[in-house]
Amino acid sequence: MRESLRKSGKEVLRNLSPRAIGGRKAYSGLFEGIDKKTLIDAANLFVKREGAICVLASRDDRVLLIIACHPQLDIDCVKVLNEILLPFGGRGGGQRHFAVGGSPDPARGEEVLESALDVLGLSS
Repeated sequence: MRESLRKSGKEVLRNLSPRAIGGRKAYSGLFEGIDKKTLIDAANLFVKREGAICVLASRDDRVLLIIACHPQLDIDCVKVLNEILLPFGGRGGGQRHFAVGGSPDPARGEEVLESALDVLGLSS
C-alpha cells in the first residue's frame, strides 16, 4: 500500500504545472499524504531542471513544508521557512536554497502553504 501511495504521489507531482512569476517558474501545492522523500525529489528536479522556486507541502498526521529555489536566486529558504512555521508551532532546517520543516497541526496545512506563498510573493 505504501508503494502504491508513493507511485501516485510521484504521478501527481510529475503532472504539476508551474506558474510564471517574475520570469521564473513557481511550483506550489498542498498534497495529501505524499511522503517526504517524494516531495524532496520533486523539488530538487524542479529547481535543477527549470531554475524554479518550489513551495511544496504535504499533510498526514502533520504538515511537511519544503521551500527550494535555484542557487542564483537571493532567497534564504531556511530563514523564510522558519519565519513561516514559527506561528504554526513548527520549525525546520536545511541549506540556503533548500529547506524542509513541519508543523504539528495538519488542519492548518492550507494556512501554512498560503503563508509561504505570501512571504515569497507567489500568491495569486
